[in-house]
Amino acid sequence: MKVLSWISVLLGLAGAFATCGKSQIDELTTKACTVKETTFHGWKAFSLENGLVKLDIVPAIGGRIMSYNLGDYPFLYVKEAEFGKLYKAPESETQRVWHNYGGYKTWPAPQSRWGGPPDPLGSLLDGGRYTGRIVQQGEEVVEVEVVSPKDTLIGIQFTRSTLL
Repeated sequence: MKVLSWISVLLGLAGAFATCGKSQIDELTTKACTVKETTFHGWKAFSLENGLVKLDIVPAIGGRIMSYNLGDYPFLYVKEAEFGKLYKAPESETQRVWHNYGGYKTWPAPQSRWGGPPDPLGSLLDGGRYTGRIVQQGEEVVEVEVVSPKDTLIGIQFTRSTLL
């Protein structure tokens, strides 16, 4: 079994902060970091906050980060029509459907090597039910880890850590 570890630092989105406008950023202040188990539009989730940034991670739909907010400003697209929905793994080619939940997700590359979306039969890397756990819970740093199901086609499994 090959395990790949992905660390989502999310600093890449920092450049997008400029779109919020300086006056909005000035109103925001950082506080102690918090992480808790919660719900996000009907899904079990983990919520990470520090007074400036808020993230919501949903393990059951591919370990996606479903919200990344600077104050009240959301940076990620989320499809309301999919809120709270979970789907069974396909058992035949005719059942293969890609569900665009939105959010920020693991995307195996190059895409041409795996033919998605949707995932091929036996693979649940995109929309599979990941497990999740709180790894670190301190005032300065919090961390949540999500782990994908093992891909039965090539044996790969993703572990993704998100720190705030």
